[in-house]
Amino acid sequence: MILYHFTTLSALESIRREGLNRGEAPISESRAEKAVNLTTDRDPSGHGLDHGGHVVSEEEAATFAAKGFKIPAGTVYANKREARITIKLPSNDPKLKRWRSWSRKHCEPGYAERLEEAAGQGGRKAKTWWLYFGTVPTEAFLEIDLL
Repeated sequence: MILYHFTTLSALESIRREGLNRGEAPISESRAEKAVNLTTDRDPSGHGLDHGGHVVSEEEAATFAAKGFKIPAGTVYANKREARITIKLPSNDPKLKRWRSWSRKHCEPGYAERLEEAAGQGGRKAKTWWLYFGTVPTEAFLEIDLL
């Protein structure tokens, strides 16, 4: 199965050395499980990555604080659209899970749907989302493209 992972240029050195071993599968506003985010879509747009480089305003920081998140004004969102890693994994790998199936069982009620809608395109891109609960080894990398 061919999958893609989008990341920042600054993360590539450690990814090339250690494989893909960081990421989160959010289950609520304040909780997440460790998992690598993958997609079958080569295009990074519409996956919730479109805010890369955005600077958090005072108003946004206050909104985050009201929800229990400490994201100070002036924080810059990482641009995870700088590089795309093409990966080949067996579709029957037990660590590989479809986002939609997994999220419906593990997320707080309604939370998965909110994330999908927030990513844009009416949640259509979420159909391409996968999670990997482990380290994707460098041997699984087919290509690394700078975008």
